[in-house]
Amino acid sequence: MNVPCRGDTGVVNLYSHRSVLQSATPKPEKTFMNLTTSINLLGFNNDGQILAMGSKQKRDAFKLAHVASRTVFANWPASNTPIHHASCFDFSPNNGYFTVANDRGRALLYRVKHYNTV
Repeated sequence: MNVPCRGDTGVVNLYSHRSVLQSATPKPEKTFMNLTTSINLLGFNNDGQILAMGSKQKRDAFKLAHVASRTVFANWPASNTPIHHASCFDFSPNNGYFTVANDRGRALLYRVKHYNTV
């Protein structure tokens, strides 16, 4: 199990559950520095394989990371993805869909092809 921790500078640290419980000063397993403003949105999908992180302060400041490989998905969001200023997000119960709401009053729905939609 992993534990995310966000910062005011766009940095998200990923810690192992064990290291957080065993040390007063745990070292992160991975540091994501893909955003430049404070992180307001942070969370895992339902099975913990995807970490979503975003900032409400900057347009299109939203990233998804694959936890096992510790990498950010380079192909999403694309330059034409109309996220705008994200306000909230969530994954469907079986993780087959992902939605992010924005400041324009829209809820954008995306298909996560890795998961079954049933």
